[in-house]
Amino acid sequence: MFPRILRQTREEFRAFREELRDIRTLVSKCDARLDKLENTVQTILESQEQYGSQGFKSEILKLEWSVNQLQADLNDRDQELLANDVELSGIPEESGENPTHLVLTVVTKLGIHMEEKELVNCMQVGMPARMPRLVRGPSLCSWRGATCVTTCCALRASAGF
Repeated sequence: MFPRILRQTREEFRAFREELRDIRTLVSKCDARLDKLENTVQTILESQEQYGSQGFKSEILKLEWSVNQLQADLNDRDQELLANDVELSGIPEESGENPTHLVLTVVTKLGIHMEEKELVNCMQVGMPARMPRLVRGPSLCSWRGATCVTTCCALRASAGF
């Protein structure tokens, strides 16, 4: 009976040593993680001491100045690109007209030789002209000495034109 109790005690001690070894391994891993965390905190504190709050503010100001300078450069470039744009206005609009053909006709009449391939983009801007509608009822205004029969003339009169 005594040898059996002794054998059980040895097995319990062996299991206890294995559990103790596992606990030591876990403590070593936790210790390594704590060391790594401590190094990270130390690095952050050193960089904060090096720059200080004023250092970060000056860095932010430098970056803001760089962003503002880049925006100004972009605006200047946009303005340079717009220097090549030409706007033609006051030309009566007709339905189905081609803006490219219209531009080429105008520059030809101005004595400038230009080919279609030299144009990058032509487009009409603004609201398309609509055919005037007849106003029912009595005329509200007199435009160019005639009795108004169109909505646009009635609107001009009501707007004070």
